Amino acid sequence: MTEDETRAVARDIRHLYFYIRTLRRGVQDAARRRYYRKIAAKKKRLHDAGVSTREVLDLLMCCRSGRCRFLACLDCPHRLL
Repeated sequence: MTEDETRAVARDIRHLYFYIRTLRRGVQDAARRRYYRKIAAKKKRLHDAGVSTREVLDLLMCCRSGRCRFLACLDCPHRLL
């Protein structure tokens, strides 16, 4: 998997977490589970591509927070190359 494809998968994960944050808890639980299953498939794709577990966890922490934590995650514009 190329660097651009990795960034695209990370961007997809970021977008899916946005939808999860906007769904109402308790009312739209089925939709939230559906998004979590999509995220799990994309996480597996990143692991299969050789991305370290630490990088994936940093990405997830950054996505869950709702704003960038400047940790240089996979899709971060502040990433140090």
